[in-house]
Amino acid sequence: MPRTSKKYDANPKDTQLQMRVSIDWVREIDEWRKQHDIIPSRADAVRQLLAIGMKVERERLARAGKKRPDA
Repeated sequence: MPRTSKKYDANPKDTQLQMRVSIDWVREIDEWRKQHDIIPSRADAVRQLLAIGMKVERERLARAGKKRPDA
């Protein structure tokens, strides 16, 4: 049985986010999860992928000399 991780510690002030996604998107997430020694839960995988994407976007905008809308 694969090892799983629980990296996320819920904070009472956290907001729950629910969304619907295509089965193809779920399959892509699951493939990404399987590339790790300790397989993250789907929720943690989505959090990690969003964090990666947001970091890349911030860096892209910084290179282009643009500020984030919330900055």
